[in-house]
Amino acid sequence: MVFPQHKIIGQTWDWAQALEDNSVVMEIQFPSGHKILQLTEAGIIGKIGLNNRGLGLTLNILWLLDSVLIGVPIHIVLRAVLESQTLDGARNAINRSGGGKASNIIVAQAGRAFDVEFDGIGSIYHVIQDEVYTHTNHYIHSAKIQLDETERANSIARYKNAVEELSKVQDFTAQEMISILSDQSNGEDSILAAYKLDTQIGMGSCGTLATVVMDLEKRSMKVRKGNPYSPLFSVDSFSEFLIV
Repeated sequence: MVFPQHKIIGQTWDWAQALEDNSVVMEIQFPSGHKILQLTEAGIIGKIGLNNRGLGLTLNILWLLDSVLIGVPIHIVLRAVLESQTLDGARNAINRSGGGKASNIIVAQAGRAFDVEFDGIGSIYHVIQDEVYTHTNHYIHSAKIQLDETERANSIARYKNAVEELSKVQDFTAQEMISILSDQSNGEDSILAAYKLDTQIGMGSCGTLATVVMDLEKRSMKVRKGNPYSPLFSVDSFSEFLIV
């Protein structure tokens, strides 16, 4: 989710429980002085993060039935976006990557933001003009993707929960976004997802591995590992990282 005009962007990162300890915050500095700060995992060169130009991004993996995806991997695209200095440069990097992906990313900088859904063949851009915006793990903007409401029931429910909570926001701060991303009030459809067995993915139990919220103006990233099923988890157990 993103508060574009207030330069706040963040998400829960939901995946296999076995990878919780594999998630790390990585800082990369280039000879040019360009810097990247990202929440990623071993072997993944680009993921959720921001750079010292105040450009940040989030990621949702999407799902396509009966599609063979052959293209530039989404994590390489994310790295290319984080290496960009401007929002327009980020969009150019995305366009150069072509098709062959099923994912969604939100990119924000300097009070502006856009969302892009990759539908396997092309990209569907949505310029974000509202004060709040969110996305989960199903297609929202692509007219050609037929939504399977049974397969994506959890994503749809979490999306509705997030939209409802965002409609109440009056204080567009990182702490307010953290509060929404920490919601546990809807059982298995809560935004902060406890681990449960996921037979569809085939990687054991899945849930929220980490929560990340970035203040693009302050160049700060707050990260909290895990969910209520994780050892030593507490709602306030965030670590803060800065990039200058």
